[in-house]
Amino acid sequence: MLRRLTLEASSSQLALSDIEGPVLRQVLAHLYTLQPPQLPSMAPQLLVAADQYGLSVLKVQCEQQVAAQLSVETASATGVLAIRHSANMLKQAAVAFIKAHLLSVMATQGWDEAVVNDPQTFMELVHLIAETPTDTRNLSGDMKGEMLIAAAKEGSVSKVRTLLAMGADVEAKDENKLTALHWAAVMGHGEVAAPSSADHNAMDQSGSTPLHDAARRGRAEAAAALLEAGANREDRNYGGDTPLDLAERNNHQSLIDILRSS
Repeated sequence: MLRRLTLEASSSQLALSDIEGPVLRQVLAHLYTLQPPQLPSMAPQLLVAADQYGLSVLKVQCEQQVAAQLSVETASATGVLAIRHSANMLKQAAVAFIKAHLLSVMATQGWDEAVVNDPQTFMELVHLIAETPTDTRNLSGDMKGEMLIAAAKEGSVSKVRTLLAMGADVEAKDENKLTALHWAAVMGHGEVAAPSSADHNAMDQSGSTPLHDAARRGRAEAAAALLEAGANREDRNYGGDTPLDLAERNNHQSLIDILRSS
């Protein structure tokens, strides 16, 4: 930019609005010395800058420093960072770390933040983990089902998606014959309530479907998600009640309106 007929060339000044001052100082220090960055805490930001400006040596050095700092709390963000910036060595390290500490990583706030901040990249990370799920090879189908139901109770979309990608049975039931969808409806977690592969009309031991549970509890968001996914509003439980009957009995007007609408 400084060598061409540009505003920057005429003023001998170059404004870089997409890189912070401390990061730029480290980039310049590397360009003049070719030494690894001396601030490991800044390595993730430097990796982004190195990728953006084509500084391959600095990028490799940053990958090594970020990989050396992998922890349960940072693993999710690191995996997303590596995929987003084509940092293959760091990606392999992050995926291996997550596989080895899967349950602990899934319990962190960083895991949930990753799916919210960049869902597309997060799902790519999930598929990489699912290819050879080292940490879950010895988990039985029942255990994966229990984990799926627990994730649905919690309302964690990221955990539900990960477990489904790893082969958890979406139809798994607890001791009361409640599926993950039943629990998503009971707790009012609309985003969890509509995986396309699930049976949205599965019945528990009382003959209630997830839509019955949403109607009984006044969970409008979950009910709307279930209906959109194909739940049958005319199903009756073993007591002869439809979801609308339960909504009316409990005076849930928003549910009544949803269930009466075409």
